[in-house]
Amino acid sequence: MRNDYITRLVQICLDIANIADERGEAGEPYFEELGLGYRALSGILRRGCKEIIDLQNDYHGAIEAKNLAKIGEQEAHDILEEMFGDREVYTINDNDKERIKAFVRSIQDEWERRTDD
Repeated sequence: MRNDYITRLVQICLDIANIADERGEAGEPYFEELGLGYRALSGILRRGCKEIIDLQNDYHGAIEAKNLAKIGEQEAHDILEEMFGDREVYTINDNDKERIKAFVRSIQDEWERRTDD
């Protein structure tokens, strides 16, 4: 599974960051092969891991939002079908939309009058 490889990559990067810090603290502060000091290397690796985690979180948040939107759309179509006998929004013309809005406003006004009493 793709997630297993990502998880393993992050773990390896964090392990390398720890190794770099340990080597640097033991007196080998520069990695000639990479052209980086130990703190630069470990910092880049750790920040990169954080970015991977943030991307995963963003991805799953987007999936959740998509699923919620799909549920909301389904419910909206269900209401349209129940009220008008058709699931598609475009079947209601602009004049009817304005009449519906006015009717909804009158219901809201009635609710407000009830709460004021």
